Amino acid sequence: RTLKLMSNYNEEYKQLLTLYVKTVESAKGINLPSNQKWLYSVESLAVKLFYHVGSVYYLCEGTKIGKMAGLNIDYIDHSSAAVITRSAFETYLTFHYIFMSAKNDEEKRLRHKIWQLGGICEQEKYPPFLDSIVKHLKNVQQRKDKLFIIIKKDTVFKKLKEITNKAYIRGKLDRKSTLLNSIHIPFSLIPSSSFFYLFLF
Repeated sequence: RTLKLMSNYNEEYKQLLTLYVKTVESAKGINLPSNQKWLYSVESLAVKLFYHVGSVYYLCEGTKIGKMAGLNIDYIDHSSAAVITRSAFETYLTFHYIFMSAKNDEEKRLRHKIWQLGGICEQEKYPPFLDSIVKHLKNVQQRKDKLFIIIKKDTVFKKLKEITNKAYIRGKLDRKSTLLNSIHIPFSLIPSSSFFYLFLF
């Protein structure tokens, strides 16, 4: 009975994956104007999500190594499935945060910029042990500086800073938590580097 139930779940999972692929493919061939090229990030997030949920499917099918040291090695790696499931969920939250829950296109753009900044800051965590990496990190620094300037000039961001400062003056909340609550940034999208907050407050 358990095996039959699992078989039904697997079949339903594959049907959902098929529906997902058809949904993503329905946008194939759509050309965006030059000022909306940033929306192509939808595709990269969609592919990333599919890779994750597809990998979970095969992990849950089980790993069969065969005979080893007199034992028949056959198991389901639940821990790995859980890690990838979490990554899939974070990818979905990122997609929803940027492209679905924003009030308007201007807010979408700002959230997209903050997401980009988070990715750039993550790259700076790794130690430059090769000349090629040192060169890459210099380019990353230039991109980060440029993005800082763009975000600081963003109209939506300026309004958020006004809201944050007013709330801070009233003594209701500290400035960091007020800003993050006002734009509802998931913690997975917030760059951990402390310098990210230097120009926010």
